[in-house]
Parts: sequence; structure tokens; C-alpha cells
Amino acid sequence: GGISMSLHFLVAHISEVVLEDPFAGPFVPTNAQGRTSLLSNLVGQDPLIIPMRVFSYPDGDGQPWEYRSGPFHDQRLFVKCMPTDEALFGFFDFEVWSIQNSSSVPFMPISPRAPQAACIMRPRRIDPLRWAEHMSPGTVGVHVSLQGSERQSSGMRTATAAMSWRFVPQFVTMDDSGRQLSAGDICAALSRSRPAGTAWVWTGGHPVEVSLLQQLQGHNRGRVTLHIRTNPPEARAPTPSMSITISWEATESWNGMAELHVQLESRVSGQKEVLLVRVDGSESLTEQPPIAARSNSDRPSIMGRFLLVIVPLMVFCSCGSWLRLMMPPNRILHSEATGMTGIHKRVLRTY
Repeated sequence: GGISMSLHFLVAHISEVVLEDPFAGPFVPTNAQGRTSLLSNLVGQDPLIIPMRVFSYPDGDGQPWEYRSGPFHDQRLFVKCMPTDEALFGFFDFEVWSIQNSSSVPFMPISPRAPQAACIMRPRRIDPLRWAEHMSPGTVGVHVSLQGSERQSSGMRTATAAMSWRFVPQFVTMDDSGRQLSAGDICAALSRSRPAGTAWVWTGGHPVEVSLLQQLQGHNRGRVTLHIRTNPPEARAPTPSMSITISWEATESWNGMAELHVQLESRVSGQKEVLLVRVDGSESLTEQPPIAARSNSDRPSIMGRFLLVIVPLMVFCSCGSWLRLMMPPNRILHSEATGMTGIHKRVLRTY
């Protein structure tokens, strides 16, 4: 008597990697081409999950054999999930899910007939300073490859597959110092001494609408206006960014504070953010001292008459350098002139 046993070993001989339709992801609804036609880097949304299956060459019956969890582990098969464009690393994090590390995506279905691996793309918030002069990619593509260890036999083969979608990025807003803003943040603080502020928006070349949702309430408080400019100004083609100059006109003090709402909206991606504009009405302009002293008889003194003549001559005869030394540069005008490029260089030098 004795015991005999027959074992069947499947040596990895890959013929095809098949990517299935994603069943989750940060897709933007579109009326024309369906829900899964447009992808965006919606931070906080579910990651893009692309299931995949791996098949061997057809068996004796002409049917391909699907590899399951065993060969992935025992025969050292490696799955790589990479973007088709390296620029996409700025918008997504790429990783691979398999049945061995199922904790990374807890809601992946696990069953005998379910896919044994998947490519995961997690949206991330971009760095607008590094993208200040660059348009966003028009498509998102993922490239999946399966290959074995270099120590495997010569019969080991590799297989690849790819998928792509149209892409529209999430716009990003910054204040004039280069600080990235989130919904509800203050994009400009206005006062009588500083009646204008500038915010910058990286759009990636896609249209973004800006609107002031309300005005200052009450008489004699002035009005707030928005001035939108492309960067560079007056460009005829789409540009990666734009500026929003927020101005308080006809300023008046009223011994109070007000907050107005500015809404930014992309009708393409559906993104909508509301930022705050703070108007300080409690600040009063400092009264200037009289130019010339007067004598007790209300007639100009000799010194007063001298100043009345000399001071205008000093102003009008100046070649400009004296005024530049006495008046500090306006940060808002400087940021308008240099645009996001100027902010980009200034912030990088401070690191």
C-alpha cells in the first residue's frame, strides 16, 4: 500500500492584462457623454479604482486561464501602475491593490470571481506655484504592466494595458503673498489705507467665473468692485492663471467691519468655492499737519511763506528718486505687475 498524489503547477506564462471599467472615482457628471467621461482631481472623493485581470495563453480547450491570488504571490509577479504622463503625479498618487494588501482599499470586492488586483489613483491637491506657467494635461492615462522577477525562467513574459479619460483640474486660489486658500478663507483685507488687494487663481487654462455675491450695506460706505485679468494680461488664447483685483472705492469710515463673499465657479468641473473679503471701516485717515505756521494776526509768517514757495518747487522739480525713497512700493501693484510668476520666484527664494 501507499499514497500517491498528483499536483498541477501553473507556470506564469502571461498573455494578456485586461483592465475593466472603473467602479469608483472622482468623475465629473457631464450631460453629453455620461458620468465616466470626465475625470478631475477632486480631493476628498473616492479614489479611481481600475480592476484588472491577468490571463495566460489558451489551454488545450482554447480557453485562456485567469491567474488568481496564488501565482501573484508564489511566482513573484509584479504589477506596476504608472501614469502615461509624468505631469499627472502632480494631480494623483498611484498605487497597486492586490488581494494581499486589501486593507489599502477596504471596499474592494473579494470573491472567487472578483479581480485579484487593481490600479488605484488617489486625487491630490496640486502646488499652484509650480504650475504657475503651465497648462493642465488634457487627458489622464494609466499604464499597467505585469512582469516577473529577473530570476524567473525564460518562459516568463510581460503584458501591459492602458486606459485614459478626459481631464479637467480643480482650480486653486492664492492670496498676493502666495498662500494657498481654501473655501471660507479671507482672500483680501481692505481698509482706507489699503483699499485694494489681489488674489490669484490657477485655472489650468479652463474658464472660471468670479462674482461678488453682495455689496456693502448702508449709506456712505463706498462700494467694492472686482477686476479680472488674465496672466499675462490681454492674452487672446487661454492662460494658466488669472488675477482678481478687489478694490474698495469711495472709502468712508463707519466704525465697523464687514465681510463680503466672492464666489469662484468652474462650470466644466463643477467646482465652486466661496472666499471672504474683509472690509475694515473703523480705520480713519490720519489728519495731515498744516504746511505753514501762522502768526497771531492770522497772516502767514516769514517761515510759512518760505515753505509755501519751496515745498511745491521740491515736488515738481524732483526727478523722481526722492519720491521713491520716501514712499514704499505698493505690494498690490507689484504683484499685479509680476503676476503668478513673480510670486512663484519670490516664494521659492524664501525656502
